[in-house]
Amino acid sequence: MQAHFPLTVRKRHLFDDDDQGVAPWRDMASLRVAEPERAVLEMLWGVPQHQTLEEATHLVESLFGLRATLMQPLLESCRSIKAVRLFLNLAKQASLPIMEELDMTRIHTGSATPYVRRHATGTIRT
Repeated sequence: MQAHFPLTVRKRHLFDDDDQGVAPWRDMASLRVAEPERAVLEMLWGVPQHQTLEEATHLVESLFGLRATLMQPLLESCRSIKAVRLFLNLAKQASLPIMEELDMTRIHTGSATPYVRRHATGTIRT
């Protein structure tokens, strides 16, 4: 039995190193997939164009197994301030344990002024 899933490929260089947070899929070394830590930042980059804020919030709330040893360098090298701020905001709201392990002084979150953008569905403040 073969399962079919919808797939959309978006090419975006969110990180300094394209191989950071990527691993081979099971026994197929030629197929590389994002680790959960990288995948959440990639997903948050697509809010609200490709993913709703509500869906993103529910997904982040379930990520209690994130590894700080992988998340820290990903947050430090992520080129999307929006994705970084959104992750930190949602992880804090969800009281994820990883928030206690991250060194916030090494994570670039842009200027002190919050990024605010209005959409037809409301306001996203990160």
